[in-house]
Amino acid sequence: KSKVKDTAPPLEECKPLEVNEETRWKSKTMKSSLSSTNLAQTETDVVDSPEAAAVKALLILNKISWTTMDRMTAMLMEQTNLVENAEIRKEIISILIGKAQTEQHFGPMYAQLCSIISKEFKPFKKELLHQCQGEFETDTAEKIAIATKTDDGASMEPEEIEYHSMLIRKAYVGHIKFLGELYLRDVVKLSVMTYCLDELLKEETNEENLECFAHLMSTMGEKLVEHSKKKNNKPFDWGSVIKLQNSSKISNRIKFLLQDLLELKDRGWITRRKIETAKSIADLHKEL
Repeated sequence: KSKVKDTAPPLEECKPLEVNEETRWKSKTMKSSLSSTNLAQTETDVVDSPEAAAVKALLILNKISWTTMDRMTAMLMEQTNLVENAEIRKEIISILIGKAQTEQHFGPMYAQLCSIISKEFKPFKKELLHQCQGEFETDTAEKIAIATKTDDGASMEPEEIEYHSMLIRKAYVGHIKFLGELYLRDVVKLSVMTYCLDELLKEETNEENLECFAHLMSTMGEKLVEHSKKKNNKPFDWGSVIKLQNSSKISNRIKFLLQDLLELKDRGWITRRKIETAKSIADLHKEL
């Protein structure tokens, strides 16, 4: 049998690889101003530019949980300079809304964060509602058309168009749910939510809006009913939902969504399936 020659050098001659800071891979999320040499300093320094504030906000938001809510909220307000700087405040709210749209299971937690800051700092609430209104009024079809254009103006492949369309529509549904969570925490008024519901039901054949209506009402329906009674406001017209549920102009998928919503209302807003959301450590211990 032929012996395989060992070409590896002796272990004592092996040295650790040298890292070239100029050529090594670096995350695009971390800006050049936040290199490994000053990242530790960034954890405590107050920033003064929207770009640096965006990175700081992401670092804090990625650590937030129900257990660390108060501490991280205070850190976000103190270290990002959102109270003093309007541009930074605008950028951070945009990040918050984006995360609530794409991380829907954390929506209640982000809504609670917004509620805490809004109570302490009124301009934050004003800018938050302004951006939420802009997102609500967004034309998803136009947004999809822009997102699916290549650099030279041509359209993407059908598979890519379908993928981007799914992401944009899913984010819009996430935004609608986020609005409902803000209403549950009294950040958004009843009159605003009534307007949103009416707008979503305006076109009976717009299935995208009808789906959003079902998700929004599932999120806030219980409080809406109670709120309407206490304020002596006109109750919501469920007859229009029943009429839509029996309509032949919409798909079976939307009919089933509306049917689930009506059954949820009849059960006193008690869900049949447990909805997974972010939980505190105390809640996890109770379940165990």
